[in-house]
Amino acid sequence: MPTPRVALVIPVRFTTGDHAVQTTTQELSSDGVRVRCQRPPALGSEVQLRLYLPGTHGIVEFGAVVRALLSGSECGFWAEFVTSSPLARERLAGLLGAHPAAGARAPTTSAPEQRATVRHAARFIVRFETVEEFVLQYAANISAGGVFIATERAPALDTIISVSLELPGTGEAVVARAQVVHRVTPEQAAETGREAGAGVQFLDAGDEFRSALDRSIDSILALKQERPA
Repeated sequence: MPTPRVALVIPVRFTTGDHAVQTTTQELSSDGVRVRCQRPPALGSEVQLRLYLPGTHGIVEFGAVVRALLSGSECGFWAEFVTSSPLARERLAGLLGAHPAAGARAPTTSAPEQRATVRHAARFIVRFETVEEFVLQYAANISAGGVFIATERAPALDTIISVSLELPGTGEAVVARAQVVHRVTPEQAAETGREAGAGVQFLDAGDEFRSALDRSIDSILALKQERPA
């Protein structure tokens, strides 16, 4: 019997042969994971997965097989776990136990996926691609899985865009693909007091991007610790 799936966004790295992709998850269960990406591996292929679990859960690795391919706004694949260590299973179970299953939450149109990674307030330059041009804006926060871009020109939901980030703390410039998973229109911002913009989820990046992002977040955390309470 399939185990319940949790709609959870965390960073994941998958490899097929010598090809490695850094992206994010959409769903997790004790049996497998739904990975967001534009170019999924072939159905039935074997993949090696590295899940970056938040907090003290650490990084865990699984061998898996691609069981389903997903298209459209749900682009990606479902991979069934076939090999893992007992510790990896234990840590994954701890994460899943802290979050409700997909069918146990009230439906929402603004944030259907849970963010397991912590968002860090940061103001830095972001450029994102529209049909006509790259638009210069500023980010309001960043996490290991995505970024919120403060803009009144947010792309439509599910749009896949190219983003260029001048990462806070390090000043490194990186480029990645991302999908718009959340929008706050200027009208909604005026009504709620929130900032208008788009929340985007990283996908289909390389190991260099993940390393640069980790260094930036480490720098943000170090700066917070240096500031007096």
